[in-house]
Amino acid sequence: MTNVNSSFGTGVAPGDSKSCRVTLASNDDVAAVTAFYEQKLGSSDWKVTAFVSSTGEVRFQRVSRPATVGIVDLLGRGQQTEIQINLDS
Repeated sequence: MTNVNSSFGTGVAPGDSKSCRVTLASNDDVAAVTAFYEQKLGSSDWKVTAFVSSTGEVRFQRVSRPATVGIVDLLGRGQQTEIQINLDS
């Protein structure tokens, strides 16, 4: 993990009470990391709502609470990938 930023109460999107932003790094290439997030966010209580391959953006939503949404941005850095996750709830 390279960076974490959490907010509660004010300063979050309208209708939300919490926001979390996390930056991670992986030694896997962007294709492997993309496949991982698409698989994990397409199962259980989560669903992928959009994938924009040109920008490496995966949008997702919680099935049991549709107001909980997030974006995973995948940035290729050679053989490594930077992962930026934004979750609003």
